[in-house]
Amino acid sequence: MPKFAIIISEQDPAAMNIKLKLLQLFKFSNVSIFRNRPVYQLDDTSLYSIDSLHITTDNLDKEIDADYFIFPSKHKAKSENKTFCVHAIGNFGKAEAGGEENKLVPAMPSHMKSALNKLKELNDINFEVSMEATHHGPYLEKPTMFIEIGSTENEWKNNSAAEIVARVIMSTIEDGWEHDAAIVIGGTHYNHEANRLMSDSGYAAGHICPKHALEFLDEFMLAQMLHKSGAKLAVLDWKGLGQYKDKITKMCETLKIEVKKSKEITDSS
Repeated sequence: MPKFAIIISEQDPAAMNIKLKLLQLFKFSNVSIFRNRPVYQLDDTSLYSIDSLHITTDNLDKEIDADYFIFPSKHKAKSENKTFCVHAIGNFGKAEAGGEENKLVPAMPSHMKSALNKLKELNDINFEVSMEATHHGPYLEKPTMFIEIGSTENEWKNNSAAEIVARVIMSTIEDGWEHDAAIVIGGTHYNHEANRLMSDSGYAAGHICPKHALEFLDEFMLAQMLHKSGAKLAVLDWKGLGQYKDKITKMCETLKIEVKKSKEITDSS
């Protein structure tokens, strides 16, 4: 059975609230110590706490024996909308919020699909639910996902929101369903095409490069998106490619990547 590590940053109030719910709702046992903090375990899932900010704590996979890493986290947005978010991590350009420049972290497409749809199912508090584009650190070499509560302190400390995310995390770990993965290119940061892919098709979205990051998307980064998503298909938000339509289509042809527009996927499923 694969091993999962849930990583809680003590600097993150939403993560700390989710940790409390995980320990209240599920029968974790204190089994060991990591960085002077207790480690809790339930079957093949371990719950770790770190005193550092999660997005800047690189290479945890070198210290923790796990196959998959899940980071509960706060989400902050200027809109201050009440939101649940799921996303892969890494940087298409500079590492301005942790991680490494021009490096992506292996994604968890099937788990993210499970999480997003379970969030929608359990969301009885009228939060928005969305896939976000790939962004920020930390850098790891094992499959990783973030699941977030946003966008203000009121939501980070909301017990109902924390309980929903705690239940979604454990449901996602137990799901085990494997879907064909696809990368998504273009569109907005809160990615509508990835949301459609997750909800209305048999595919699972891995890495997402939004329109605002397309200037950094070269063949090296495109190959990373595919490899680190376990994908063979690129789904294009055609309108959301803007001035980069020719650049993206030529790169996909050069790398011999199967390409479809999102409408082709969701309409035929």
